[in-house]
Amino acid sequence: MSESDWLEKEFKNIEFGDKRLRDRFFSMANIFSRRPDETINKAVVNFADKKATYRLFSHKNFSSDKILFEHRESTSSRLQNESVALMIHDSSFLASIQKIYKRLR
Repeated sequence: MSESDWLEKEFKNIEFGDKRLRDRFFSMANIFSRRPDETINKAVVNFADKKATYRLFSHKNFSSDKILFEHRESTSSRLQNESVALMIHDSSFLASIQKIYKRLR
């Protein structure tokens, strides 16, 4: 399954009240899924896309709550068919931040 297929399936019910916002969300999500550790300015190369990303994020109908809600719903739906689910978390990034913070003190 490609990244765009996964995104379409994961967020199939997400709505922002405008098809253009929805299309922009999927476009930006595809970019960020390929470079999740980058800032917007590094992940999005094209200036017009950067501007569109910031416009999307500042739009009154767009919110991270909607994204998280749809992601939780999709995850919950997938888990209904499983008898066991492992919730694995990599805390190495957080540990690195803590070490840096301690050195700065």
